[in-house]
Amino acid sequence: MRSEYDRNKALEVWDIDNESQDDLRIQLIGELDNIDDWHEILDRELGKFAPNQQYDYVTDMRKSYTEGLSSSEAAKIFKTLPDHVFWDIKKPRSKDLDDDEMFANPYNPARADPTRDFFDARVNEKWLKDKKEQKNINPTVSRQGRQY
Repeated sequence: MRSEYDRNKALEVWDIDNESQDDLRIQLIGELDNIDDWHEILDRELGKFAPNQQYDYVTDMRKSYTEGLSSSEAAKIFKTLPDHVFWDIKKPRSKDLDDDEMFANPYNPARADPTRDFFDARVNEKWLKDKKEQKNINPTVSRQGRQY
């Protein structure tokens, strides 16, 4: 590092203004020992095609869409769905369940009844009706009276 610093320190500092930028580029390319090495570096870093390779539209399209064509349409759709979509999937009845234990939820039969008693059922129905009619202006305010 020290020797490289000393070597760069000994170089001449160029004073460049906006008009002489083209002259600077010409000087920099002129300082290259071998211009073919420079072209080789540019081809390696910036080139899109391998040597002796020509552009082909079909190959380009195939490379562009390889990932999309490798999976089915259903797999693409399932990738876009968030995990919580699958949290409420209905589970099949097991053989040891009695008919008495069968739930009566109108929205998902695999879940328990959303209401515990008669009064809870009326509150639930009122909430569903207000939600449908969009009557509840402020959902943070309780409909219940204060209990003292």
